[in-house]
Amino acid sequence: MKQMRGPAPRRTPPREPGWDPGDRRPFRQGGTTVGRVSKIVFTVAVAALLCAFRAPTEARYAGVGNPVPDLMLETLDGRQEDLLGARAGWVLLKFGTTWCPQCGDEVGELNRIAGDLRRRGVRVVEVFLRETPEVVRADVRKTPRSYAGRILLDRSGEAISAFGVRVIPRLVLVDPAGIARADSRFQAAKDLLATIDRAQAHAGEGG
Repeated sequence: MKQMRGPAPRRTPPREPGWDPGDRRPFRQGGTTVGRVSKIVFTVAVAALLCAFRAPTEARYAGVGNPVPDLMLETLDGRQEDLLGARAGWVLLKFGTTWCPQCGDEVGELNRIAGDLRRRGVRVVEVFLRETPEVVRADVRKTPRSYAGRILLDRSGEAISAFGVRVIPRLVLVDPAGIARADSRFQAAKDLLATIDRAQAHAGEGG
């Protein structure tokens, strides 16, 4: 007699890095699976951050190959600065918060390749979404940055609206002309360097 076989077990697709509002699977933080309650709380917090009232802005990001919105955002000491600064080189925009686990992980990845970023002429601009200067200063003291860059605050949600931020961390690589050349979620150090190398090679070919 043949033994009846049950249905094949369902295969869970690999989880993409970064936080996605539609992803309800548990994620790992520091090697420990975060419980369902913690995930729900985190989901609600990010949804509130990204779906709250957004400051009106005329500039809209249209994706890779298009100009990046020329926003004015707040520095930690209260001044207003252009998002891309003097545009003297390549800029890696990092959108995130102090309380998003993978936003902190991305800082660690960037620290690992700080020298590589300098050699490629890439500066990092971290944009903290709906955070206060005091909280961001504490985060920077806790996790020093070894890469060249600046820190800006999107307290009104202008950048969230202009870039259509739905997932954090969000990385946008911008060339010296202000054109977006790559757009991604969390990336490990080696993958991020590969992305930068491809983008710079493509731009050098007139792409």
